[in-house]
Amino acid sequence: MPLEVIASDAWVVLSFVDSRGHCPVKEMLDDVQRTDPTAHAELCRKPKPRELRALIRRAQGLRSDYLAASAADDIVIERGA
Repeated sequence: MPLEVIASDAWVVLSFVDSRGHCPVKEMLDDVQRTDPTAHAELCRKPKPRELRALIRRAQGLRSDYLAASAADDIVIERGA
């Protein structure tokens, strides 16, 4: 399972890399930075309950994938460009 470093200092922030090799979190942050360089907190609107349930299911699936990859010692950390 590939993970990409988003930022590192006292903490290392990682995000999943999808099957196409894209890092969705980094792409979203780059898009926000491109459209409004002063934006810091308001990355997206509050999800509706149905959307929130879908987000929770997706996060649970990603967590399960991560735990399985970690147990199989199949974690690859990539440093972005």
